[in-house]
Amino acid sequence: MHTPELKQIWDLASTDFDQHPVWVGVHTLDVSEPWHKTSNEATYRPWDRELPATSEKGIILVKAKLELADKAVHAGFFTAVREGWDIPPRVGLASISARYGGAEIGLVAVQQPRMFLKDQQFSFWGGRSGVPLEKRQDFYKQLGLAPQSIFPIRYRAEEGLVNGITSGEVKGFYKVVSKQAPQIDW
Repeated sequence: MHTPELKQIWDLASTDFDQHPVWVGVHTLDVSEPWHKTSNEATYRPWDRELPATSEKGIILVKAKLELADKAVHAGFFTAVREGWDIPPRVGLASISARYGGAEIGLVAVQQPRMFLKDQQFSFWGGRSGVPLEKRQDFYKQLGLAPQSIFPIRYRAEEGLVNGITSGEVKGFYKVVSKQAPQIDW
């Protein structure tokens, strides 16, 4: 059995998405493969099935265009999200939007869009710890723009790559301060 190209999510580059516009998480999808032992939750491989990609087991990353407020467009990617993404998997469990302070922020938490600038990935979702100040400052420095010229950023996947919700918007760098109090930093 041949081992596919495997990459950690933080090692994926814009050129990887140029070659393969869809990548899938192998940790839960490819458990029966002999090379699975070498993977972890952050390991991805190119999607090798018919498009549009769909998976109930693995996380799917899809190539995206991210448009800044000033209309400049940059390459990036995000996690494909199915319709009904906010329905809890079982009764008694809070929805993602309830846990993160609303559907808009919950969707960003699930999609986790990332932008490529030069040889770096920039993520806008920081979870509980937030996106470090140094990383945000580097982002602004590389773009040479003030936050007002950058945000909101609208992102979209090409048609036909994945099923589900294929677009979204970020208004800054997100951090969860408490269950009901998300924070958006610039």
